[in-house]
Amino acid sequence: MISYKNLHEDILSDKDIEELCHLRNDKDVQKFLNIRNFTKQNYSDTKSWIENKIKTKNLILCSYFEEEFLGYCFGEEFDPGGSLKKGYEISFALKRKFWNKGYAFKLISKFIYLSKLQNCKFIIARVIGDNISCQKLLRKLLFEKVAVFDSVTKWNSDLIFYQLNL
Repeated sequence: MISYKNLHEDILSDKDIEELCHLRNDKDVQKFLNIRNFTKQNYSDTKSWIENKIKTKNLILCSYFEEEFLGYCFGEEFDPGGSLKKGYEISFALKRKFWNKGYAFKLISKFIYLSKLQNCKFIIARVIGDNISCQKLLRKLLFEKVAVFDSVTKWNSDLIFYQLNL
């Protein structure tokens, strides 16, 4: 059974922070995230990181499968100008052992559902071009490719933007 914690409503445990720390230090996970100059994190670094996310993000979910931590999903308001409808930019990561098993689909579906409850009108996702699985996942969730920036990442990969209108 899959469960979720909304970190704006539920208490963050020490175990959650430890799991997030392990996830953030997994090089296979990190290579697909658009992070500048990432360095190895300790418990204290991760605790500060997640506490900052709780303060600055609009929607934060952690996901669990039968009590085991799966991953996270964040949403922050996307507003490059003052005239856009309410929208979120989504970021997510799952533990490697849960990749390609449908858990990311369920986590993002839950995020979409909660975003609609918050009167969000669209969701944007940035994906590194090499992350084919993520692109397939977003298309399965009915996101549409809206922009491609060629060879702009530090790995010389494309950066692709997807959008879902709600």
